Amino acid sequence: MRLNTSVLFALAMLTNVYFCSAQNEVELLPDGIVVPRMSTAPANASSTEGQFYYNTTADQFEYFDGSSWQPLVGSSGPSFTPYKIEDLVNADTYVITTDKSAAGLGDDISIGVDGIDGMRINSLATKDLRLEFMGSENIVIGEDAADNKSGGSKNVFVGNSVAANDAVSSNNTVIGSGAAVNGFGPFGENVIIGTEAGNLGGGQNVYLGYQSGNGNRGVGNVFIGYTAGKDLPNVSRKLIIDTNLSAGLNNPLIEGSFSTGTVTIGGDLEILPEGGLPLPGQTQGNSHLKMLDSNGNMDEIIRRSGTNNDVVIGDVNANGGDLNFRADGSTHLSVLSDGTVKFWRMANAPGTCNSSRAGQVYYDSDDDKLKACGKSFGLFGWHNMF
Repeated sequence: MRLNTSVLFALAMLTNVYFCSAQNEVELLPDGIVVPRMSTAPANASSTEGQFYYNTTADQFEYFDGSSWQPLVGSSGPSFTPYKIEDLVNADTYVITTDKSAAGLGDDISIGVDGIDGMRINSLATKDLRLEFMGSENIVIGEDAADNKSGGSKNVFVGNSVAANDAVSSNNTVIGSGAAVNGFGPFGENVIIGTEAGNLGGGQNVYLGYQSGNGNRGVGNVFIGYTAGKDLPNVSRKLIIDTNLSAGLNNPLIEGSFSTGTVTIGGDLEILPEGGLPLPGQTQGNSHLKMLDSNGNMDEIIRRSGTNNDVVIGDVNANGGDLNFRADGSTHLSVLSDGTVKFWRMANAPGTCNSSRAGQVYYDSDDDKLKACGKSFGLFGWHNMF
């Protein structure tokens, strides 16, 4: 069929006419067609299959398929920016992809569930992917993780069943399947890393290692190592560093109490030279044992020379103080800060002078004499030294 010239003229004229200026009407322009623009979809009952419009809220074209409104998608995939997929009931669960290349930014994908913006995937300048979580600042990854969470914020839970029974605690970092599975009660501020570590919770604890802190609900503990502190009763403010293969209450390699400020070493204490063991051809440094003195100075009290193996004991750094030698709770010999040696007074001789005591020296308080055990005329006895 052919169109006569009058019809062609009428069509040409229509391209320069606005049928209506309102946003919900069609506009025919010389360079295109503007379809109705609305913030919400028309009611289904008044819509016709094949009808379409532009949704200004979702920034996308939508069409009516006869029962509901759907995003308009081209045969080659998403054609619009952004592109939104949402549920068909109340549109409160959705995925939105946004192309930001025109602005020189990386694209992103937003995910919302039950009306809550939950997660965004985008890329960093390094092209690495970044996964962002929004909302209450909790990050939860894992099957059944934080299943009973009803409050709290700034938690990071990673692993199956992690903190499954925790309700309202905050500021916890827990990584490992089954870790902190029974929650924290009224506490929080824990760092727990390891499968089944810290399964009973507690607060302000640091548990690092498989089943470390398992069975303890204390507060303020630091347990480091495989099963470190496992099966301990409810202890608090303890330091344990160990690889406890047999678990239970065995003596750990290092145990301390933050309450009393004490540390126990369940083995030998070895002090390496300064700078560590030397390489072949290098000179070995000195080994040091230092303690804080009453003036706040770190005073060296034992030094082992790396060159001639001399051992120096006492006030090595000349910070003041005497060197006292005690036995049975009493001081018997002192090296004073002025360099003199003092034998402390004794009312009685330290025993009968015989071959086993030969060479012993003491200060007799009765005679005010310094006496030594030795032979005189072939017989052992305590003799005045001067």
